[in-house]
Amino acid sequence: MSVKYLLQRVLKSRAYDRSKALARDYLMHPDRVSDLIARAEQKSSSTTQSSALAECRASLATGCRLIKAYATGQYKEIPWESLTLIAASLLYFIMPLDFVPDILFALGFIDDAALLAWTFKALKGDVDRFAAWEREQTERPTAPSSE
Repeated sequence: MSVKYLLQRVLKSRAYDRSKALARDYLMHPDRVSDLIARAEQKSSSTTQSSALAECRASLATGCRLIKAYATGQYKEIPWESLTLIAASLLYFIMPLDFVPDILFALGFIDDAALLAWTFKALKGDVDRFAAWEREQTERPTAPSSE
């Protein structure tokens, strides 16, 4: 099965439809966003043995930081559709029973990796703008205190 075919099947799956519907609800509630990020980060760190996910781990981490910055009101310069797509992909990633269940160890993360890679490639401009904003925040000198 080719990755392109797998991705097409994932995008048409009930699991992905469910992720998209849940994404909107999660994004409306900052406390749920925190839970989503924590679960995605935990799953990402616990799946170090998955070579399928290794290639998209950095993008996954950036996506988590982007959603967290949006939820806390620090960063709003992203279209709602892009934000929803990232959240849906993260939700799909944390679902244990998706198109290819994660219990199928050798294959279980291939659909997750394909969807995450596609999402971050499709939204590269939005993610790159966030990464540039994030770098700018860390490079910005702190104002001297007026004591």
